[in-house]
Order: sequence, then C-alpha cells, then structure tokens
Amino acid sequence: MLIRCLIRVIAVVAISSCIAHVEPARGERPAASDWVRTTDGWEPSIVLALRQQTAGAPGLHPVLVASFQLIASLLFLLAYPPACTLVAKGQARSASSRGTVAARHC
Repeated sequence: MLIRCLIRVIAVVAISSCIAHVEPARGERPAASDWVRTTDGWEPSIVLALRQQTAGAPGLHPVLVASFQLIASLLFLLAYPPACTLVAKGQARSASSRGTVAARHC
C-alpha cells in the first residue's frame, strides 16, 4: 500500500515536471507607468479596468435570495410533511370515528 502511494506521487511529480518543461509560464510585467494610486494603495491599471467592467452588472439583493429560499423551504415542508404527522392524523381520524382520543407516537 505504501509502495503504491509512493509510485503515484513519483508519477505525478514526473508528469508535472514534464508539463512544466514543455509549457513554461510566461508572465508579463506591466511597465512602471501602468500603476495607479488608489485608496487601497498602488494597483495596476488593468485591475481598475476589470473592476469597472464588472461593476456594471447588477446583482441580486440578499432579501430577494432569502425570500426565494424561504418560499422553496415552505413549499417542500408542505409537499413532504413528516411521517409522524401523517400517522397522527390517521390515528386521529380513526379515533374520532370511534370516539376515543389518539395518542401521538412522535
């Protein structure tokens, strides 16, 4: 078992090193003039451009999401009542027809 784990680890290391040599990571550094002073500190202007693009998309209000979750939960509770409630209702119906009080088993 230990030997199998070691073989797997060695295989993963070998495959990842082969991939690293075949596809080297090429990072591009922005020039010094691409940095902008913001309230959060110095940031690349690319980050600000991305923020402006994503800021235009309106999101869902948390109250709206919570109301959907509440409605869905209530619908599932109504659609699938607990089994003990169904048993108690059945016993209550049979007991009321006999004139006795049904005991709850839940």
